[in-house]
Amino acid sequence: MKRWIKITWLGLLIIGLTAACSSMVAAEKPLRHIITLPVQWVEADGARHCEQLQIDLDHAALILLDIWKDHERQPDDGWLDSKQANIEQKIVPLLAFARARGLTIIHAPHRQEIADEATPLPGEFVCNPKNPDDSQRALLPYLREHRITTLLYAGYTSNLCLLYRPVGILPMRALGYQTILLRDCTVPYVPKPMGKPVDNADKQARINAVEPLWGMTITLEELRRALGE
Repeated sequence: MKRWIKITWLGLLIIGLTAACSSMVAAEKPLRHIITLPVQWVEADGARHCEQLQIDLDHAALILLDIWKDHERQPDDGWLDSKQANIEQKIVPLLAFARARGLTIIHAPHRQEIADEATPLPGEFVCNPKNPDDSQRALLPYLREHRITTLLYAGYTSNLCLLYRPVGILPMRALGYQTILLRDCTVPYVPKPMGKPVDNADKQARINAVEPLWGMTITLEELRRALGE
């Protein structure tokens, strides 16, 4: 009888220790996976607001939209140079530390060839159906399977494709996804006035327009610091 009592107590002790260890692992998870982003946006009254927003990396993904090697229309007005410089100075380091931290990477090139600097690695999802209009239909099952609810955006252009593509900021916000633009990891398309250079102030104004109209933004450096790089 005493032997069975000892066995029973030993079993209960093992179960208790197992539960305690599981609780400790669960308690540690937020420390590894939750990051805080200093997002900003503009209210209808024009006032800029900042907030410390917590997101879970297990439920977040970086969407690289239209990081093309070439542009289908090849505009000869300096935009291609601006885009290439942005890829080299912003997209390359963004990809490096996002991959190092294990952030889910999604490529959405919309039937164009991806720039060499952003070549997808094995395991990274490439949303590139034959018909670009089907890209949302191709992406949504992947997001549901991986329980992705927050989408970080980088790519081109910030005043056109990045907003209006089927997997861009506006359609995905309409479906209930939390969207955050990396405002210095994109370049808007601003046609050059006849005989005049492209106005950098106009470019920045178009990027800034995202905040009062379509939601939160952060910078590359703010994301880098949040990821602990």
